[in-house]
Amino acid sequence: MPVECYPTTLVDFSRIRCQPSPNYMTIQRLSTGFAAMEMSSDDDTCDLCDFDLTNKSVFEQNNDGDGILHVAIIQQDVDLAWYLISHCLLSDSLNMPNYLFQTPLHLAVITNQSIIVRGLVCACADLKPRDRNGDTPLHIACKYGYLDCVKELLSPHSLPHGCQDLSIRNYEGLTSLHIAAINNHMTIVKMLLESGCDVNVTDGKTGRTVLHNASLCGNVSLVRLLLGVKDCNINAQAYDSRTPFDLAYSRGGEEVITTLAANGARFGTDCLDDELC
Repeated sequence: MPVECYPTTLVDFSRIRCQPSPNYMTIQRLSTGFAAMEMSSDDDTCDLCDFDLTNKSVFEQNNDGDGILHVAIIQQDVDLAWYLISHCLLSDSLNMPNYLFQTPLHLAVITNQSIIVRGLVCACADLKPRDRNGDTPLHIACKYGYLDCVKELLSPHSLPHGCQDLSIRNYEGLTSLHIAAINNHMTIVKMLLESGCDVNVTDGKTGRTVLHNASLCGNVSLVRLLLGVKDCNINAQAYDSRTPFDLAYSRGGEEVITTLAANGARFGTDCLDDELC
């Protein structure tokens, strides 16, 4: 069954091979739910077409709140996961959270399976659910530097079904851009900015931009990257009125101070040096 993802892109789920990976799961003929799934090291073949997805018990959750799709993704059984995705296009199971508030898309990112991320995105899975830490799948991909997963989450395939919200903050007040920058994933920072992320977005706790943090840490490469972005506010003030230059002067290092000063940076406070952070 072809699924339209974008005007020029079709994913034909019916052409995906349906033989599960070795040593993972065996589907018993005409069984349903978790009774249909067992670990097997002897038999790694099955007929997925006989897997009865019409019975509601197939979408039951285990003691961790994981459904069959969650488990298939955790076990990295790509073929089974694609088969389930293709039969859940209109089902809430695509976005069903487990007891850690992780959806299948969260788990696909956590396990760094970009092909499953692509399948879920094309099947209209929600891009913006939060786990127990307030992290969206994009937050997680940015944290661990999973470049291919970030590409799929930002890809045009998702646009007709809901654009990625790049301004979402987790429960620490951090956006995906903050997280990518904190972990020094420069390529992902560039991708986010090219996808329309606001270079001046602030965190929720201190009101600092990514430039504030880069200046404080002395990350001159990131500082230069951010200053090269149109509309970057070099003198943005955090909640305490401090600018990136204030923080750089306190701890950032001479090279960052020189770079900021050459681009018109100025102090935002008259605090003593040891009070600037």
